[in-house]
Amino acid sequence: MTGHGGGFARTAPSAGAAAEVVAPRPPGALASAPGFRHFLGDPTPAQRFAIDGQDPTASLVNADALRKLMGRLAEVYTAGYWNQDTRDNQAIPAGYTYLMQFMAHDLVQSSMPLSIVQDGTAGLRNERTSRLLLDVVYGNGPDGCPFPYTVDDPSDRSRTKLRLGRMRPIPANPAPAPFRDLARAATPDATGEDVNELTEALVADPRNDDHAIISQLTTVFHTLHNSIMDMLPPTDPASPSFTRDSYRRFHCAREAATLIYHSVIRRDVLKRILDDGIYAAYTAPGAKFIDEDSPGLPMEFACGAYRFGHAMIRNTYHINAAGAELEVKEALARSSARRPELLPLDTAWIVQWSRFFEMGDPPPQYSQLIGPQYSRELRNLDLFPQVDATASFIFVYRDLMSAGLSGLWSVNALADEIARRNPDLARNYAHTLLFDAAARRTAITDWLTKVRDNGGFTDDDIRLLAADPPLPFFVLFEAAVEAKGAHLGLLGSIIVAEVMFRALSKGRLAQQNGPAPLQPALRLLCRAFYDADHLADIPEIEDMPGLIGFTADAAKLRTVVPAFV
Repeated sequence: MTGHGGGFARTAPSAGAAAEVVAPRPPGALASAPGFRHFLGDPTPAQRFAIDGQDPTASLVNADALRKLMGRLAEVYTAGYWNQDTRDNQAIPAGYTYLMQFMAHDLVQSSMPLSIVQDGTAGLRNERTSRLLLDVVYGNGPDGCPFPYTVDDPSDRSRTKLRLGRMRPIPANPAPAPFRDLARAATPDATGEDVNELTEALVADPRNDDHAIISQLTTVFHTLHNSIMDMLPPTDPASPSFTRDSYRRFHCAREAATLIYHSVIRRDVLKRILDDGIYAAYTAPGAKFIDEDSPGLPMEFACGAYRFGHAMIRNTYHINAAGAELEVKEALARSSARRPELLPLDTAWIVQWSRFFEMGDPPPQYSQLIGPQYSRELRNLDLFPQVDATASFIFVYRDLMSAGLSGLWSVNALADEIARRNPDLARNYAHTLLFDAAARRTAITDWLTKVRDNGGFTDDDIRLLAADPPLPFFVLFEAAVEAKGAHLGLLGSIIVAEVMFRALSKGRLAQQNGPAPLQPALRLLCRAFYDADHLADIPEIEDMPGLIGFTADAAKLRTVVPAFV
């Protein structure tokens, strides 16, 4: 979930290697970056986020002011917004943090983090030309992206199932270790010498090996696909149409997995993270979008609203019933890119999904409340090196700098433009922070005043931030104030709903008057490929526990050791 399109950054330059200043760029350059655009269209210069009315990318002096102010703001994320005994958000179990990271990878694949490049003209682009279609799992398919796929027959005439890898063997058990990790491989180093460590994850998107939790969430989708494949008629290796029949089977399974994925996003994920009124408005029959239908993903989503997931990360996780509580920095270390010597995963890191989603008793661990506060573990400089000389909370600083360098709409201008396009919405939500500018300034001023010592704020700093708050900060702040951190506030909900429901509106589950049920859509899908309904045993899956439960039953994982559910 960083500037490269979601997910923790796998690599970053050292502090000395990063640029000391931000180079000026042409106004609006980010809007023309391939695969990106601005929410509601390009803002005018007066509508862009600014520091005391000055475009932070227009000069080196303005860029320096941005860097210093965002560095101070980053520090107050450690001050604590709530005075409660716990920050657990009992509306959102911990697994949704990483499911949303997985979804982010399925929406955005940028060339590199903007906070590191520090120049919107330096080749930034979004490689995802389609959204929420599980490209993050399937890549360009078996022919264009063969390494995530197993070989169907000795002649390698087709590849239609997704690879899984064995976990680290259990010393006390001589039996082969179960396939509970990503498939991984060793490759020669730069000198041509063989390396015994598993340095390469065989996945369509390497960000899905950023850490031990998302890598195993990816194995759930691999297993889901393979289980659906097993429900479809097998192909005959002796048949002259073997390759064609194999790929027909593959495409049917892929579309079925995508239908299930869409059902979970629409009925479970978005219902949890959005404001109730906004969710109801976007799922109502004949719902209308306020954003334009044009190519590209809004920068206000990618560099602004969707960064809220970072606040949901816990300091520690109970990975399974057998293991101890483990720090998130240890999960981050377990990837082929970072610490290949720790792989494949051992029993301590094999996820038991009832610990992350609501699968019955005992209840799962929960994500953290949404607000301007990040896990202390995200301060780790070994995992997240400084991107410039600013000594601050680096993970937060990256989010804020990405937004400041993107030429985003200001919160004030977004409020005005949304009200202009949808006056009924503005009337219905007139007393929210989004549409009450005076209340917004007062609330931000009061909070920044309380935490001013943490950031070393001056009165002028507080005035500037209250007058024109950075979008990712405001989205977290309004969630904390308006929803007590349980879900997004109004502006965050609108931006996320527009992007997500727009993507879902193009799928098989979408109908003019609301979403179609899953089972009839699966029936129609199967009939398009076969003369019988081979997927009739797939239930009406509406949430992530349902997806995991179906996968456990279909792949016979209910009683495995280590536990799957």
